Amino acid sequence: MRALTDSGEAAALIERSIELDELHFANVDLRRVSFAHRTLSRCTFSAVSLQESLWAGALIEDCSFVDCDLAGARLAATRLRDATFRRARLMGVDFSTIGEFPAFSLDECDVQLATFVGLTLRKLRCRSCRVTDATFERCDLAQSDFRESDLRGTRFERCDLTRADLSTATGVMIDPTQNKVKGAKISRDSAALVAAHFGFVVGS
Repeated sequence: MRALTDSGEAAALIERSIELDELHFANVDLRRVSFAHRTLSRCTFSAVSLQESLWAGALIEDCSFVDCDLAGARLAATRLRDATFRRARLMGVDFSTIGEFPAFSLDECDVQLATFVGLTLRKLRCRSCRVTDATFERCDLAQSDFRESDLRGTRFERCDLTRADLSTATGVMIDPTQNKVKGAKISRDSAALVAAHFGFVVGS
């Protein structure tokens, strides 16, 4: 795997290459760089600045992003196939326009203020993430895993959360009249929060 540790060299390679295969980007500044219509296969990004980067029409396949900052990245029509994000910052990213049948995972990521609308995200792994003030609307989240994540202020509307695991998530507020929640797991504290929201008085 070729390592790229110089920002200028990395940006120049991306600009002239349509296919990027088995590359390791480490500690480089690629803010606002365009990956539009590129195919990335088996690439790794470590501690890379990717704020406001452009990914329109790109294919990201079997790639990992570790300790990267993708705040404000634009993912219109981006196809995610086995993409892994770990300790990544995805603040304010709109996932709603990504390509069909996305496959990606989020571990210890900052996904606050992100938007997910009309997506099929069955079995989504979103573990130990900060998902505050985010929006999930008309998403298939059946069997998804939100354990240890902070969901304060996050809105779920017309989502399928069947058998989703939110058992150790905090700040869970899900309206069971607006979402499918059969078999979903939430903590007792979360259940009390939801009950109080609907006017129930939770006794001892």
